Amino acid sequence: MLSYVYDLADHLWLLAWPLIREWWMWIGGVLFVLHYGLRLVEMMAVGKFRAVQGISDGWSWQKWARQEFLRRREWARFRDMTEPRYVNLIRRKQRRAEKHRERAQILNYLADKASVSVLSLPFYVEILRYRAEKHTAVSSLMDRQVARWDLLRQQIKDAREKIMREEGKDKVLGLMELLRSSSDVTASYALKQLNELRNAFDWSILIPSTLPAATREQMKKILLLIAGTDNLGEARAAFAQAARILTEHRASWGQAA
Repeated sequence: MLSYVYDLADHLWLLAWPLIREWWMWIGGVLFVLHYGLRLVEMMAVGKFRAVQGISDGWSWQKWARQEFLRRREWARFRDMTEPRYVNLIRRKQRRAEKHRERAQILNYLADKASVSVLSLPFYVEILRYRAEKHTAVSSLMDRQVARWDLLRQQIKDAREKIMREEGKDKVLGLMELLRSSSDVTASYALKQLNELRNAFDWSILIPSTLPAATREQMKKILLLIAGTDNLGEARAAFAQAARILTEHRASWGQAA
């Protein structure tokens, strides 16, 4: 059996050899394409995917950068705008929106009249209604813009107040710490500064929210006493009392819940 197989293989080789000798370049080319062509197709497909993905990511980044630029520019614009200028801007925008609404009402009225008239052209009514819809859309857009500006203005105001509160809190805490100074001149200067801030500062932001309600009320009275007296000894004693209360409740100035 094996000898038969070997003989068959020898005959096939003798028959195939002339073809191989004649077409070896083509056969080699086919083998080369089969070996490297599939890998080349894979590389092209992956390269195309990465190129498309890169363009998409780049476009998304450009879009985000543009939106972020416009947001920052609008924030800066309304941050630096005075209140009279802002009120004037809103009034002008609201007047323009009202004009568009009135124009839409007039056009709808004329369209209703023309729709029952015998002499009106068919497309005339459609044009009037189309323009009325345009004016209505513009007025709605302006109303949304005014609402967004009001929200932005409030956000800017809240951010500014937060910064002022934080800076004011640090300043007041620093002045109260100076009451402990060994120099009476320094402590007296700090007390004078606290007296000036008594009615301009929200003292409740210094009181930890973790304290009980009664203790918080007591702390507020102590702080107002510190800022309301011109007696350095009394102010120092009140500050020491407030410090003891914080120690007893394991709290600190301005601690949140």
